[in-house]
Amino acid sequence: MSIPYFQDITECRLSDAYDHEPPLDLDLVRFNAHRLANQQLLLTKRSSINNWDKSDIDYSYCLSIKNDLFREIALMKLIINENKSLLKTISRPLKLKISLAQKYFLYLNSNEIWSLMCKNTNCNNTFYQCLDQSNETIFGFQPLDGECYTKFKILLWPCIMDYYQVDIHTLPSISHYNNNIEDLNKFSINFSHSSVQLFSIVAIRNLNNYSFQLLSNNNQLELLINKLVENIIIQYQGQYIKTEQFTKKHLQILANSMIDNNHTITNNQYPHGLYISSDESLFIWLMGTDHFRIISSSTTLNVSNVCKKLNTYLMFIDNYLNQEKYSFAFHSKFAYLTSNIRELSGFLIIIHCRIFNGYYKKLLENQLEKFQKYLIYSINPFESSTIIIRNQHLLGLNENEKLLRTIYAFLIVLNNMKEKLSNVQLVK
Repeated sequence: MSIPYFQDITECRLSDAYDHEPPLDLDLVRFNAHRLANQQLLLTKRSSINNWDKSDIDYSYCLSIKNDLFREIALMKLIINENKSLLKTISRPLKLKISLAQKYFLYLNSNEIWSLMCKNTNCNNTFYQCLDQSNETIFGFQPLDGECYTKFKILLWPCIMDYYQVDIHTLPSISHYNNNIEDLNKFSINFSHSSVQLFSIVAIRNLNNYSFQLLSNNNQLELLINKLVENIIIQYQGQYIKTEQFTKKHLQILANSMIDNNHTITNNQYPHGLYISSDESLFIWLMGTDHFRIISSSTTLNVSNVCKKLNTYLMFIDNYLNQEKYSFAFHSKFAYLTSNIRELSGFLIIIHCRIFNGYYKKLLENQLEKFQKYLIYSINPFESSTIIIRNQHLLGLNENEKLLRTIYAFLIVLNNMKEKLSNVQLVK
């Protein structure tokens, strides 16, 4: 039993470096959950079962299908365990390529797996569609809409807890982004440093009850966003350019602002267009894999101004959506939801530091390593003198708290650098 959809999801794959001929037929590891689920729906002519855990649910109408599934699951687990035992019998280690979703899928009992198969979200996304979308990533699971985070939490939450090393159940509930401008006094940081080339905050927002994936978005959503863009331009000026209308000038604006398309566009699903504010300090990518990706930036570490501008646009968009009876996808444990579990809350603080001197660059890297709990850094592959610093995706914090921790950690890094260099100029 096998189908292409689940071939890479449920099988135990050998790495390319492993050349031992396994005595087991790994094709037997796969099971045809996709076909079984469709059979269940066709045979019963019913909608999918969402209240499977009630004791009075009658499964007799699809008992044979369920039994077939259970046999395949038992066989799959047996063969996986036998493959693990090969570690003791062969001269070379057996390298198994297993995602977090596959790992925790095998921990589920048959009834739990059956319950996942019987569920779908308001956008009609199923758990095996989420698996099929990202079977080559470390998660092996990509939520296709916000409801996936709760509907399929029996599989998704263990993956998130493993990756982020945190117990979701003990996390406090968090509030939405604080849109009170007066509270921005705590962000009254305006720090100019010769090494800071660009500071930006990225807020990713998706709509409730709409699939995250662009290909699933319907005409109603496209009309809503087009109307929103018109209102933004009326209120704040600026310009909106469809991606097919980009000119060299627009590409140069993006280049000067260090807006990385690889960071903005994922899964080859390009946005419909880009809004650019009149002063070219705020950008909104519209209708990509994310519905909105709002980027507020400054050439100095002017946290207050960047936050206020971001807040202004977020409030305007949020109020407009509320009037149209829409809202952002939000979870009390994860904040604003995205399809990319690595981004999770969809709130990124990014700082570009440019340092020409190799010694100073190494010193900065050493300081950043001390703050790995809050900061991640990488070298710009296109310009080795630029170090890109961004926040860790801490769970259990609202966006204000994430911003504060990231900025304060970076300020301590710069202060430590200043002390070590005895006020020597970082940048030539």
